[in-house]
Amino acid sequence: MRLIDEFLPSFHFSNSHSAVIHANPRTIYAAIRSVTLTDSRISRLLFALRGMGWKRSETPAIEAAIRGGFILLGEHINEEIVLGIVGKFWTLDGCLQQISPAAFRSSSALGFAKAAWNFLLVQQPDGNTKVSTETRIQCPDGQSLRRFRLYWIFVGPFSGIIRKEILREIRRRSEESTL
Repeated sequence: MRLIDEFLPSFHFSNSHSAVIHANPRTIYAAIRSVTLTDSRISRLLFALRGMGWKRSETPAIEAAIRGGFILLGEHINEEIVLGIVGKFWTLDGCLQQISPAAFRSSSALGFAKAAWNFLLVQQPDGNTKVSTETRIQCPDGQSLRRFRLYWIFVGPFSGIIRKEILREIRRRSEESTL
């Protein structure tokens, strides 16, 4: 069973992307833990449009997400990492909630949504590794569902672009380190 399934088995929205990378899981996992959200020009532009600035960051994406309100829900080294967050993402400040991994599983605060984001690595028979990233969102009531749906119409495509860019950078770092 995947870790993301343990933390958010049912959801209203999801977005997933994958890539096959010519490297072993250990090398790729190290890249996942070191890639930054601003390694890509496209991602920097999207963050700037959101008002988060153009500045290049040396902070790894996973660490930046945790500093920004996500929590580490679970991790199987070289296999999967799952982050989670609870908030009103459609508001300007997000109304992010501080919550433990145990509380995340049972959280269903009305008016809030919860999201889980993972990276999953699966070694292929040919020696390559399939890396996927999935974002799942669950809304516990009709009001949060309607508000998130409207928010996701505008933000979802850009979120997908950023995740594709992260995968592209993970591939670049992983394959360069195996040369």
